[in-house]
Amino acid sequence: MIVVTRASGQLGRLVIKSLQRKMPVVEIVAAVSNPEKVANLAA
Repeated sequence: MIVVTRASGQLGRLVIKSLQRKMPVVEIVAAVSNPEKVANLAA
């Protein structure tokens, strides 16, 4: 499992998208301070 902190920022989003191509999404955790900003990542 990999945790990406500050995932709602520009770099965090790029890291998440890159990880999605390399590993199962159930192993990626996005740590954010405002979950509403990243609702699209949850889908």
